[in-house]
Amino acid sequence: MVLTAPYFYPLSDDIEILVEINIPLINRSGSSAVGANAVASAPNSVAPGAGSVASEANSVSVGSPGNERTITNVAPGVNPSDAVNMSRLNSVQDSVNSVARTAYSGIAAATALTMIPEVDQGKTLSVGIGMGSYQG
Repeated sequence: MVLTAPYFYPLSDDIEILVEINIPLINRSGSSAVGANAVASAPNSVAPGAGSVASEANSVSVGSPGNERTITNVAPGVNPSDAVNMSRLNSVQDSVNSVARTAYSGIAAATALTMIPEVDQGKTLSVGIGMGSYQG
């Protein structure tokens, strides 16, 4: 909810200026809304920026559906509950890809071993080749 207050300022006897001030209201205990039409309707929520809507408890909303914003200049997290930035997220993805490649290559090698035929009964020597591959 936003409190709108019109103010009329006379410039002369014939001219008046109308100024409207939008003041966001705090709707719940411990909530804050800053900016025109910003709403913090849930307990302990924060809605910074014009048109932001914080409707979930203990949350910060920097926009609203259809009015999303990007949070920029986020430092790498230090504590387990800190936000992640794209640099840190991409680093984790690269590590996951590396582990997956190693695992798939190991599976290909194990598969190749199972392709080698066993020594025939009554024979003492056998030669076999097994092949397995993974995308490189």
